[in-house]
Amino acid sequence: FHIQNGYYYILTNCHVAVIKDSYKKQKFTIEDYQGNSYDGYLYKNPNKEVEAIAAKYDLACVYFKSTSTNVKKLEFASSNLNSKDDVIAVGAPEGQSNTITYGNVLNYEKITLKDTSIRESNVTFDVMAHNAYTNNGSSGGPILNANLEVVGVNYAGTENIQRAYAIPLKKIKEFLTYYVYN
Repeated sequence: FHIQNGYYYILTNCHVAVIKDSYKKQKFTIEDYQGNSYDGYLYKNPNKEVEAIAAKYDLACVYFKSTSTNVKKLEFASSNLNSKDDVIAVGAPEGQSNTITYGNVLNYEKITLKDTSIRESNVTFDVMAHNAYTNNGSSGGPILNANLEVVGVNYAGTENIQRAYAIPLKKIKEFLTYYVYN
């Protein structure tokens, strides 16, 4: 979502980036769509002295340095989508790269994750429900509108019916305002 001085800033989920209880440290490896790998780092806002990771949004900001990638930043849409609007889900389900699926916004609703600790994800607001097929490994991938603008971040799915959930744009912008921007 942001490029400056050769640094690329990306969003992912808190449940993807949070350090696990049994670990003393962690390392992020970022892979672009061309298969290039980069060392990644959790962003810390120097003006606020706060790391850009929050379970209450299930979002985190990670960055990496590159002088050779062709990766372009994605722009944010101006507002949340409405029910029945088209969505495009981008992810890496079960290790597949560059997976893109299409669907529609179903509605906005509150959900509870059963297998995730509140330290990893503690979302209490309405999230975007959609039917663009996703699977394990798609967490942190962008949800795009028909203009290829970011309208959400993949966050959860269901096993028995095709229904996935995303952090909506409004909450992404709140997170960025508090944790990333000055």
